[in-house]
Amino acid sequence: MQKNVLDAGVFVEGRVATGVTTPGVAREARLPPEGLPGVEIMAPGGRWLEKARATAQKTGDLDVLSPADLEVVALALEIGGIVVTSDFAVQNVARAAGLEVEPLGKSIRKGIEWAWYCPACGRTTPRGGRKGECGVCGTEMKRRPRKGK
Repeated sequence: MQKNVLDAGVFVEGRVATGVTTPGVAREARLPPEGLPGVEIMAPGGRWLEKARATAQKTGDLDVLSPADLEVVALALEIGGIVVTSDFAVQNVARAAGLEVEPLGKSIRKGIEWAWYCPACGRTTPRGGRKGECGVCGTEMKRRPRKGK
C-alpha cells in the first residue's frame, strides 16, 4: 500500500492525517520534537533529492520551491508514495516526476513548464532557466507558462 507523503500544508491547515513527512516539513510546520501520532518523519536520500531538483529545474519550478518542498517530492519518489499538498508548484513537479498527487483543495488541471522572461526587454531564458536579473537589461525576470509545450 502506498504511503501518503505529507507537505507542510497538511499540518498548517490542521488536518488530521497519517503518513510520512520530512525533517524539513517538520521544521517548516513547527511540529513538536516528538512528532505526531500516525506521522513518521523520514529523510530522503541524496539521489532522490537530485532527481526532484532536476525535475523542478525542467518544469521551471525550482526557484519557487522550498528545500522542504523538494524533500517531499524526493521522499515520494524514494518510497513510491502519494504526495499530499495544496502547493501548485509541488503538484506540478510531482506530476512531472510521475507521482500520484492528492491535492488539499484545488488541483492543477495540467502540468506546466514555466519560462522566465524579462518584462522590460522580452528576453526569455532557455529551458530550465533560472530566476534572477535579465542578462541584457538587468530587470528582474518573471515567469509565465512556456508556449508550445
